[in-house]
Amino acid sequence: MPRRPSAPFGRAAYIRTTALAIVALVAATFVVADPVRGAGESAFRAAAAAWDGVFGDRPKPASAQRMIVVLSTPSLADRMNDDPDAAPDDQKRWVAEADASQRLLIARLASRGVKVDREFSFTRTLNGFSALLDPRAHAELERTAGVAGVYPVRTVYPASVVSQTLARPEFRPGGGRRPDVSLPGFDGSGVTIALLDSGVDLDHPYLGGRVLAGVDLVDSDRLAVAEPKPDEPKRLEEHGTRMAGILVGAGGPAGLTGVAPGALIFPIRVLGWERAADGSYALLGRSDVLIAGIERAVDPDGDGDVEDAARITLAAVNEPYASFADSPESRSVTGAALVGTLVVAPTGNDGRAGRGFGTVGSPGGAPAALTVGALDARRTVLMARTVLRVGSETTLDSAARVLGSVHPGGSLPVTGLLGPSLADPQRAETAAVGGAVLADFFDKEGVSRVAGRAALIPAGDGGLEVRAKNAVTAGASALLVYGTKLPAGALDLEEATAIPVVALPEEEGGDALAALARGEAVSVSFGRSEPHPNRAADRVAPFSSGGVAFDGRVKPDVVAPGVGIATADAGGNPDG
Repeated sequence: MPRRPSAPFGRAAYIRTTALAIVALVAATFVVADPVRGAGESAFRAAAAAWDGVFGDRPKPASAQRMIVVLSTPSLADRMNDDPDAAPDDQKRWVAEADASQRLLIARLASRGVKVDREFSFTRTLNGFSALLDPRAHAELERTAGVAGVYPVRTVYPASVVSQTLARPEFRPGGGRRPDVSLPGFDGSGVTIALLDSGVDLDHPYLGGRVLAGVDLVDSDRLAVAEPKPDEPKRLEEHGTRMAGILVGAGGPAGLTGVAPGALIFPIRVLGWERAADGSYALLGRSDVLIAGIERAVDPDGDGDVEDAARITLAAVNEPYASFADSPESRSVTGAALVGTLVVAPTGNDGRAGRGFGTVGSPGGAPAALTVGALDARRTVLMARTVLRVGSETTLDSAARVLGSVHPGGSLPVTGLLGPSLADPQRAETAAVGGAVLADFFDKEGVSRVAGRAALIPAGDGGLEVRAKNAVTAGASALLVYGTKLPAGALDLEEATAIPVVALPEEEGGDALAALARGEAVSVSFGRSEPHPNRAADRVAPFSSGGVAFDGRVKPDVVAPGVGIATADAGGNPDG
């Protein structure tokens, strides 16, 4: 093992070149193409708004008074900063001392009638713990000697959305819509990457046994496997499998391969199915579980020394607008660097910085993190001739942005989500909605209003992916969205049931909806989808966060291909 440099972050700097070569291309905020399933400021803001329509609002977690308590007594990382060549036995002793300091603090609180139960204990990268605190416990801890700070546990989100299939010629290698992320002459052999994400489909053929069993910190399980959604048992967690495929996939359809197919992945499950505030299930995590994941990345076997640390940790998650340099997450990333582990993280999905501070999230906002923004490296995007008619009058005949495959030929009748519906039987006859609620696609008697038709909806009103899935469920043949410039590769629809999603200009789309409200017939027809030059090629994607973090640092550190990256999905089709 190489000698540890004594300077802060020195050991991390020693491995930074290798880390960049392996993961900088894949640590961005991804919008991926799924092979298994499926200018000026005003112009920039318009592009960002298009992505906002895709992502929609993040699910709101159920609330709790869970906090992270950071102690001033040293962690293992603090000790090793002073003694980088410490023997394993010394490291284990320092971990035990940090743990003892936490227990002593909790015992002192108990003697004053304040009960605190640790949920997660942190001793390697920082000294602290998480717990559910009532108001009295919180107040006591704030004024107790030896407590450096008390911080709220934040919600952690997966850092990507996904798209459609590789089955078409434009997704072949070099075809323009599939960015090449391979590293000629370097396959990552001999490197282990800790992946902090959801569970992984460990038996997926595309991963070829290059993913270790890992650890599950969400359910305290020994295997970091992709878990089924509680209310949809056939749907597995997907994000971790996709990220693993981007890293080490090999032998996929159309010559698909990952960035470092010779590397190994140690998966750490920090995201899981959680019930959101609205009662639905969403893939969410918590910042204390994220820190526990970083702790495990630096000590995979949990024995108290970091001789087996993963030298690269990819945290494929994001806490929006949380780039605080002194937060527990930032302290943990710094501690990981002190013991020789480089944490790589995305900047986030919240777009370009405005005035003042930027939009960088956590853990990417940590000073010691290698933070990566998303670059649009696609050479082409798909467009199709679209003809819109109101009655016998042609109101639009031009190329339009398309997500998915269109079927050239005859026209489709168009319908809007107007008037009473199964969701709101009392709605006014001419009132229109955007389709965020599935029941709005059905009339008061439960009959689909869009089956065999093109559904016309305005931009906004929730994420585009949700509304497209609702249209598919209701039997629509196409989804027309007006008032937005659709970004490419941003939906997660099943191959067998996917429908084309077409962007219409706001004026023509609005006029068509008004005509429908007056009872006039509207129809649409499509020409063949054709690749067109991507005007955004080699630019940072509008959705990618950036700007000044709260300590004044500019993030991201690097940018890398982050739109249209091809990978695998949990489960599989006949092609693997």
